[in-house]
Amino acid sequence: MSLAKYGIINGKKVRLNAIESHNWEKGDLSVFSKNMLSRLGFLRIAEKVSQGKLLSRDEISLLIRKAGLPVLLKLVKISRRYDSADHIKNKGVIPALVMNVSNIMNDRSRLDAFELAFTEYVRAIPYAQVHIAIEGLDVRRIDHKIQSMLKRVSLCRDGIALVGPNIEDMFNEEGYSSYLELREALELLRECGFKRLRTTVDKYALALCHECGFETSLVTLIDAYGNFHSLADEIILIRDLTSKKKIIDVWGPGYSEEIRSNPALRQFFDIYLLRLLAIGSICLTDIPVIRATSKYFSLASFSVALDFGANDLGYGALTGNAKKLLKLRALVELEEVATVC
Repeated sequence: MSLAKYGIINGKKVRLNAIESHNWEKGDLSVFSKNMLSRLGFLRIAEKVSQGKLLSRDEISLLIRKAGLPVLLKLVKISRRYDSADHIKNKGVIPALVMNVSNIMNDRSRLDAFELAFTEYVRAIPYAQVHIAIEGLDVRRIDHKIQSMLKRVSLCRDGIALVGPNIEDMFNEEGYSSYLELREALELLRECGFKRLRTTVDKYALALCHECGFETSLVTLIDAYGNFHSLADEIILIRDLTSKKKIIDVWGPGYSEEIRSNPALRQFFDIYLLRLLAIGSICLTDIPVIRATSKYFSLASFSVALDFGANDLGYGALTGNAKKLLKLRALVELEEVATVC
């Protein structure tokens, strides 16, 4: 059986034993790349991306409508953001665990035992950083004991970040009806030691979160827009918000609960997630973190998300496919701690 001795990279004949050292991901526009992008109708866009210029509405719409994965992969490679993703490949991820406090909200006699079991458990987790998603917390019922407990938990070791509810839940479930009420609730969460809230689809509420000192995270749902132009308009609106006010720290693509609960639809939308991830990475250059999470991405798309512009893999890496892909140690979810205290 004979093996090939040569490969073609950027239109040049290269010996296979030299491919590893060949700088084929350099991020420039070779003659070969220019010819191919010109034939496909994306050369002008590629030149603007490589120069760090903003894309127009029509150009973004064209990417959404026609750009295939190879074109988007090349555009990401030549964008100025791409180099910042390299360190992620060796960084690992931040585990996110669940701490369900509904039991102690209803029975304060268990508070001390819960805190002791929880802090011992968290201190033993073999990661430099741990993000704790708090479930079952009724913000209106937080008293001095609960506040003090949460604050001590947030300080029980280095690298802990408590994650609270998203803005939609606080409006819909907690019943906060006014801006002032919501601000007071957010300030209380900060006093309890919370550093970030769940990702939201409400880009306008992020300004308030930002003012209250939270890391802000926005998700764009790909099935929420009726056509290419409306999605392009949304990307431009997000770009304008971040260029003027710097209120968005993290952005990533996602889809609605209807798709999440339907395996067939999830598989269908997988490629669209990668495409929107790449387009967002190219266009939203003022947002420092472009996130792909296992909440939306399949094992296949998650494994190539860094190449399509992600520079962050989210905090859900200890669940499902991402855990297998990233070969992380299995950890018991913290909600189990609440049942043994």
